[in-house]
Amino acid sequence: MEAISVSFERPIRVRPDRRQKYEVRWTCNGPGGMKYEPSKSFSEKAPAEIHRGSLMRAYRKGEAFSMLTGLPVSWAQDNESVYVHLRVYVGNRWKDGLAASSRKSLVLALIPVVEATLNERKRGRPETKLLRTALRDWALYPPSWDKPMPEDIAKTLAWVDAASRPIGHLTDASVIRAVLAALATGTKGQTLGNASIRLRRSALYGALDHAVERKLLSTNPLTGVRTSRRRRVVDQVDPRTVPTLEQSRSLLAAAAKLAHNRDKHLHAWFAVMYYAGCRPGEVRRLRSEDCHLPATGWGQLTLGGALADVGGQWTEDGGRFDDKALKHRANGEIRPVPIPPALVTILRDHIALYGTAPDGRLFWAYDSSDHAPVTAQQYRATWKRVRASAFGKAADASPVARRPYDLRHGCASLMLTKRIPVAEIARRLGHSIQMLLTTYAHWLTDQAEAANLALDDVYGEPEAA
Repeated sequence: MEAISVSFERPIRVRPDRRQKYEVRWTCNGPGGMKYEPSKSFSEKAPAEIHRGSLMRAYRKGEAFSMLTGLPVSWAQDNESVYVHLRVYVGNRWKDGLAASSRKSLVLALIPVVEATLNERKRGRPETKLLRTALRDWALYPPSWDKPMPEDIAKTLAWVDAASRPIGHLTDASVIRAVLAALATGTKGQTLGNASIRLRRSALYGALDHAVERKLLSTNPLTGVRTSRRRRVVDQVDPRTVPTLEQSRSLLAAAAKLAHNRDKHLHAWFAVMYYAGCRPGEVRRLRSEDCHLPATGWGQLTLGGALADVGGQWTEDGGRFDDKALKHRANGEIRPVPIPPALVTILRDHIALYGTAPDGRLFWAYDSSDHAPVTAQQYRATWKRVRASAFGKAADASPVARRPYDLRHGCASLMLTKRIPVAEIARRLGHSIQMLLTTYAHWLTDQAEAANLALDDVYGEPEAA
């Protein structure tokens, strides 16, 4: 633990207009110029003096102080709150070199944990939007810990610190079940899908494992917890949203005919999502050197990573995009994807018309002077215009291809209906076979008859009795 110096130069502050008018404030100076000025208020002067004296004695005895709480570490471990522990956990994970998208996912997954473990009887609860902003951008975001806080954020987090329940309460089955229920609910009250819930639960499990490591808990209270009723929410793709081959061709033709070059430039982007089944981040990172585009026949894309649009808050350099490994792959791994002649032609024409960015990328924000990567907002806005052009007045009512990502689903469904081996489909899409079968189960149900006919050839006619 880094050495922290503590000073008690300020006398007890008296604020006659406050209910708790005696404020003890001290200063913690950490490494790298970090400074934290914790405080605690009391309604009477005597408890304030006792608290200040206890802090001073602990420091003189050489006890280690926490830069997160401003208290002696031994005090915090006796009755540490969920909020304080999650700050410790996030701080440690940040040092592990998490990818930007993983940092973002971790913080967003832990916010509902903090909310679910607050004492709702504590007066003065901040407005929910402010509370979540304070947690996301300040309390659970280590780069902001050495920056001065706006007054409303400081007041909000002071309330959270006071209202957060001790982490030991999570050993109560009813409490941990309430937390799990909160993790299954979105910010608008909607029930989340299994994939989102698994992500949140994984973050909570890791945080509780860290509490065991820090000896705040004897065992992880999530171990062995089972929900009382089987969840009916599934991760399968809704078939109504998946475009057919004809609908996909119609959408791509509409993209090629849009009026503005910023939109037409993305025609090939959407074609890569459909014909190659690529994720948006993979398309964003695609370079000319990754493309084998022969004059005739099939070509190939060699995908080596993804350029994720995560926001500058989460990246090391403050840039909006995170250049990361392929999903579920180690750094340096590649995924070769064969592409049909139709996409080969589209990409050859795209490069001939637009060229490439200085780093070889095929796509960029067309109106930008520095070839900045295409943002999620930009390609989604273009997609709305594509659907309006292709579907006309029915665009708003139709569920088909509401998101560009549905083009990837269309690619998967087409291969499944054409009886492409499941292992090959999973390899091309960058899925595990289990995930593929779970996500696209609907397109596998119509294969029973074909399987029966194939087995008829094996079994032959039934034997006579």
